[in-house]
Order: sequence, then structure tokens, then C-alpha cells
Amino acid sequence: MAVEYGINWAPDRLVTEVDVLIPTYGNYGAPHYTGGLIDPGYFVDVAPLDPLDALFKAHDFAYFAIPSTDVEALARSDLALISDIMALDDTQMGGEAHLYAAGAELALLYNVVENYGAGALLTPEQTVAIAADAANHLQLATIEPQGIAEQIGLAQILSQNDNVW
Repeated sequence: MAVEYGINWAPDRLVTEVDVLIPTYGNYGAPHYTGGLIDPGYFVDVAPLDPLDALFKAHDFAYFAIPSTDVEALARSDLALISDIMALDDTQMGGEAHLYAAGAELALLYNVVENYGAGALLTPEQTVAIAADAANHLQLATIEPQGIAEQIGLAQILSQNDNVW
């Protein structure tokens, strides 16, 4: 069984992206979150907490080296992270890591296709495989907020969209 570090549900570890609260993962998982800091503007080099976090760290490092105008390189970096997540053995991840991995795969897939317009980089079979891997992670996922701050953060995230409930 993997060591469970989990999702950072606490309000001081939530990234606001287009008025949507996004929990962070470890020291590197989330948009604009690197080295345990929200939007520092530069890569922050600290130790990742687990294998999934290590993949997010490598992705952050790559992103900071790519010019923001090189959308194909950014899309390829996102696809590399998806591929690396898909290659992780399920035993290397706990329940919240599985949940975050599923969300990351789907968000990155959306980023590649919609935001970067790089859907041509994917075959239909690859898209189906990514969705299937995300579904597998969701089947293995758990939500385990630690302490009252994380419970409040989780409630904030879940209450963002009235259509969810």
C-alpha cells in the first residue's frame, strides 16, 4: 500500500482558477502551484511527497522552460504528464492520489484539446485510453480530508456547483 499524503483540501492550499477552487496535491499538483507555493512566478525546487507528486514536479520544471507562446511544446508536456500518470502502478498511489490523478488526466486532456487546440496530437484511441485510465483511478479513489480546515475546504469545493448535488 502506498503512503497516503493526499489532496490539500485546506483553504490556504486552494488555487482559484477562473473563479473555481482547485485543491492542490503534494508540493506540485495544481495549476500555478509549484514547490508548495501558489503562483510564485518561478519554479520552486523542493522534494516531492510521493511518485505522483514527482511527476507533477517534472511537469512544472518542463513548463517553466517552455515559452508561453510555444503552445505545441506546452501541449506535448501535458501529454507527457498524462502518459507518466498512466504508467504509474496503482500500488504506488493511495486513494486521494487516484482521485487527483483522474482529475489531472481529464483536465490536462481538456487543456491539450481545447486550450492549446492541439487535438491533432492525439488519436481517438489515445483519447479513449486516457478516459479509461481516469475512470480506473476514479474507481480506486477515496476522499479523506484531514482535520477541520480540510473539511471546510472540501465543503467549499463541493458547494461551488449546485448542479453537483
